[in-house]
Amino acid sequence: MSKNINIDFYKIQMPASARESFENILQNVIQLPIKERFRDIRFHPVCAYQAQASWQQLWEGEMIRLRMNNLPVKGSRSGQIQEIVFNDDEGIGEQTAFIYHPPTRVLVLQSNQSGVSPSTFAKYFEVMADFSEPIYIDPILQPDAMQRMARVQSVSKFEIRVAGLDNMELFQADDYGVKDMVDLTKAFNSPSISLNLSIGRKNQGSLSVEKVKSTAQALLRGANQNKQQVKTIRISGYTNENEFVYIDLLKDRMRESVDISSGKKRNLPYQERKQIIRDAWLRRQQELLSMFYPK
Repeated sequence: MSKNINIDFYKIQMPASARESFENILQNVIQLPIKERFRDIRFHPVCAYQAQASWQQLWEGEMIRLRMNNLPVKGSRSGQIQEIVFNDDEGIGEQTAFIYHPPTRVLVLQSNQSGVSPSTFAKYFEVMADFSEPIYIDPILQPDAMQRMARVQSVSKFEIRVAGLDNMELFQADDYGVKDMVDLTKAFNSPSISLNLSIGRKNQGSLSVEKVKSTAQALLRGANQNKQQVKTIRISGYTNENEFVYIDLLKDRMRESVDISSGKKRNLPYQERKQIIRDAWLRRQQELLSMFYPK
């Protein structure tokens, strides 16, 4: 039996008021007794189940999210269906492996639709550290996309599409462009929004480069929690040399996909998933160090 595992790459941005590094918070959390590590995050118990600093300055670990309600039943090919019996404090455990590299603040996270999402990961450690400001986990773009983004000096078009969201408040961020979009959805009672901002073919000039980049970044952060709803974030523009630049921020995110043979195993053990995450880090290590390692 084959299985596909996706691994995504993020940069952790700590609050300006934070007095501790993320690795110190992680170390403090993992030293707590296991029962004291559980917190209810977005209506589900979440826990830093295991973590250790053991290899090449990396923290390697695993998060657990318990699904307590709307649980599946056990079925067989013969057609027998029966309820899975749990104690009141038990649920379906969804596992998510990760790596954190303190010098670059890069987080490598197993993508698990039912597991701990990037936004839940960030919220968990905000709660554990008792922060009043958010931890941001920003998707890392491919190196060539980051270079294109840095070279953009004028923006001719900014395309956004967010579809099927019943709660646009999830995107309420410090960025005023995102707040303006949230206000529009409220004003028109619409859960979806599609914007195509352009300076026009004949006009000279540019959309606000700073505004476009900050709004795109805020939407990317929102996409961490709403991968199926954020459909489009695209920027078109020009460099100082009048070279055309196009960035599709959703498609240009850094991701590794691995096909593995799990044999007859119903659940892939942490040790195997840890090695998959580690291999993904090694494949991208030089790129990441060149982009983020302190000079």
